[in-house]
Amino acid sequence: MDDLKEKITTCLHYIKKIEKSKAHGVWHSKKVLFYALELQKEYGGDKEVISIASVLHDFSRHFKHGGRFHGEKETEKIKEFLEKIGIEKRKIDLILKCIKEHSHKKKKSSLPVEAKIVSDADSLAGFGIEGLIRISMYAGERNKDIHYVIKKLCKDMREREKNLYFSKSKKIAKKLNRKLRKIHEMLCKNHAEMIKLKI
Repeated sequence: MDDLKEKITTCLHYIKKIEKSKAHGVWHSKKVLFYALELQKEYGGDKEVISIASVLHDFSRHFKHGGRFHGEKETEKIKEFLEKIGIEKRKIDLILKCIKEHSHKKKKSSLPVEAKIVSDADSLAGFGIEGLIRISMYAGERNKDIHYVIKKLCKDMREREKNLYFSKSKKIAKKLNRKLRKIHEMLCKNHAEMIKLKI
């Protein structure tokens, strides 16, 4: 267990070192890890793979591609890093699969449990009040306006909630989003009225 904690700490330091997006930085990685470990207790899977993939899932957002997981260059970087911290080859392949698959918009039933857990944990870290804060932070980083934030809340987050894999994830999402519901409804209503004005 101490060995895993050490690896997680090393991964968090790595993210802090390369961090270009605060909305996808250490704070977010820790939140995804928290939810992933909660789900792992219930649904199993390789704890080391899930933990490392959770912390590193957004690493490519800190390079010039801004989040798209582009084969060669970035895969090599992360592979080298994982080898350096002592991750077995078979686990490296599974970690990379979790990272590549974590943000697909549609569910894939064929994915290994580890990838499903990382995907759900990432979605959960985007819900509730903290999710609204993160969306707003990211909008600021990308020079987006309030319409971007409202679209994310009113459309994208609903889709993400629908596409969760596990029943426990759905319960957590419901609880998180309950706190946000009134703000969400108000923003969506105001946005709809703005669209009607055609300004």
